[in-house]
Amino acid sequence: MKKIKKLLEKIFPVESSPQSAAIIMTLGASMAFSPFWGLQTWLLFPLSWMFHVNPTGPIALLYLINNPWTMLPLAALEYYVGHFITEKILHVDLVPYNPSWMTWVNAKLTSCLSKYIGTAELSLWSFLLGGLVLGIIVAAITYPCSLYLFNYMRRRKEHQ
Repeated sequence: MKKIKKLLEKIFPVESSPQSAAIIMTLGASMAFSPFWGLQTWLLFPLSWMFHVNPTGPIALLYLINNPWTMLPLAALEYYVGHFITEKILHVDLVPYNPSWMTWVNAKLTSCLSKYIGTAELSLWSFLLGGLVLGIIVAAITYPCSLYLFNYMRRRKEHQ
């Protein structure tokens, strides 16, 4: 528990307000679900500047959530959410709108993945939509929860 507390104190400085700490948590967690792999870190710099927070906290949280061990499950979740929205709710097949390079991806991956995901071909647009929707949901949940947590921690520290 002490190691976790020290790590949190490094990421979230003591002098930061609960609002800025909650923004740090929200940016890092929501960007971890972003479908823009390779650009997530670079996107955090202007977002951190826009919200007036130090980018080290969101970047640390981004890689704590989205790392080589969690990347495949997160990608599968993002695709499943996007596929569920497009195919099951909207009844729209986005596979014909895939870029041309997706035919190569479908030729390589569909034979082993189709029995798990229940579709004949993968859709890039389902993956992107699922990642964006999950990022928005995570941000909507993370901000109020972390704001409550950091306000509670601040009050507790003031009483001690």
